Amino acid sequence: TIFAYGTSGSGKTFTMQGDRKSEGITQLICKKLFERIQEVQEHKQFKVKFSYVEIYNEQIRDLIQQGYSSNTKKQTQNLELREDPVKGTILANVTEVQIANCEQIQNLIDFGNKNRTVDATTLNSLSSRSHAVVQIHIQYKDINQGIYESTQFSTLTLVDLAGSEKSGVSSNQ
Repeated sequence: TIFAYGTSGSGKTFTMQGDRKSEGITQLICKKLFERIQEVQEHKQFKVKFSYVEIYNEQIRDLIQQGYSSNTKKQTQNLELREDPVKGTILANVTEVQIANCEQIQNLIDFGNKNRTVDATTLNSLSSRSHAVVQIHIQYKDINQGIYESTQFSTLTLVDLAGSEKSGVSSNQ
C-alpha cells in the first residue's frame, strides 16, 4: 500500500498518476508487474483486475462503474466494506475490470478521474476533495502443480489522499 499525503497543489496526484508525458508511481508499478508476469508466464497463470473508487464525505463510490458520470450527476450506490474469508477486507459490488496491459489501466484511470469530486479552493482551482483508491488485484497459481494447485491473491493499493490542510486554510466546502 502506498499513500500520497500533503496539502492541495503539492503534487500528490501527479506523483501517483503522472500524465501522458511523465509516468507516475501507478504506471511504473504497472510496467514492472507486467514485465514480471512475462518472465514467469511459462510456470504461472495470472489474472490481474483493476478497481478505482473515491472516498468522499464518508461514502465510497465506484469511479469506473458502467453508466456513471459526474456530469449527469447520476449517483452510484455507496459501496460497503465486507470480510472475505480468503481475500480479507473487500468492497462489495465494486467494479473489477480484468486487464492485460498498462494502457488499459491508464484508460480506466482517465475515465475514473472524470468522475472524481473536485472543487475550487484557494490553493488549487481543480482540487480533488476526495481520497482516490486504485487497487490492482493479482491472482496467480503455479500451472505445474496439478490438482493440488493453490491460488494466491495479492492486492496493491495506491491511495491519493485529499489535501491535508484544514478546511479554513483552503476555503473548501
